[in-house]
Amino acid sequence: MRGGTALSMHSYGCAFDWDAAENPFHVSKGLYTDDSLIVKAFKSEGAEWGGDWHEGSKDFMHFQFARVK
Repeated sequence: MRGGTALSMHSYGCAFDWDAAENPFHVSKGLYTDDSLIVKAFKSEGAEWGGDWHEGSKDFMHFQFARVK
């Protein structure tokens, strides 16, 4: 993960970033919203979306299907 030593969800194969070139990390408004088809589709299958994270750590391109502690 950025700035840390822990492995990311990406390293476990549980997460992916969709269209990083057009939907960068650390922006105030991403390409996708709660109403976007891709967000609705992945969330309906149980994915966590980075756009739901708290201000300052939103990641609109990020989707993941597990959490490793």
